[in-house]
Amino acid sequence: MVYPRLVVQHVERARGLALARVTASPAVAGMIIGPILNQYVETHGWQAAYQALALCASISGVVVFLLIPPDGQRAKGPRARPEKFSAAYREIFAARAFWILALAMLLCNLPQTLLLTQIKLLVMDQGISGEGAAAMLSAMSFGMLAGRLATGVALDRFPPHIVAFIALGGPTLGLFALVSPLDGPAVVMAAVALLGFAFGAEGDAVAFLVARHFRVAVYSSVMGLMTAIMSFSTALGAAVLSMVLARTERFDPFLNGTGIAVALGAALL
Repeated sequence: MVYPRLVVQHVERARGLALARVTASPAVAGMIIGPILNQYVETHGWQAAYQALALCASISGVVVFLLIPPDGQRAKGPRARPEKFSAAYREIFAARAFWILALAMLLCNLPQTLLLTQIKLLVMDQGISGEGAAAMLSAMSFGMLAGRLATGVALDRFPPHIVAFIALGGPTLGLFALVSPLDGPAVVMAAVALLGFAFGAEGDAVAFLVARHFRVAVYSSVMGLMTAIMSFSTALGAAVLSMVLARTERFDPFLNGTGIAVALGAALL
């Protein structure tokens, strides 16, 4: 939540793209650093790799801290008194936009457990081989990165609620496609990519909508609540999926139910 707050505070004209670049950084770093780190572990061992990571994180952390621009408003005058905790949350909970976003995130994140823990089993249940499942994981990662960048650019150019509806409602098509008799590799890959796209787009869309409807002074508090709601929704989805698999040994009921939930959540936006 720290870096999106800096973007919201200091970037106005291309905020969507800036948020996309910030939230896409971990994925890009993982794609670049992963193979390098793997080679380093094989050559020097995992303990040396941890030491190298600690050194890099320390140096880069200090550099980033020094590059953070000062708060322009506070730099011009005396430091303003921080707002009271209760007053900030009264403002947040009194806002209609908060409850709409909260319910939308609760519904849209129910199927996220599929991406986090079950994606390989899910695609193999569609008749995809283990080797093909690895390709599906790559499609998911590509979809996540594409979702972050495409949504960020679109948020700067089109009505943000429409962009959020399309980006976060896309998994509905993917979930229903996985239930359908169309279980060819191309269909499954497209469905998984749609799930990844929404997972990547979500961070941009939520951060942008929160910045649109709330003051910067309470931005981090609202984002903290949204993050908690999304985490709770993912955990709730995992519990529901566990019960469904225990009773039916099939993914289809969960895919149908969460497909409807995602459609409703996206429509709220």
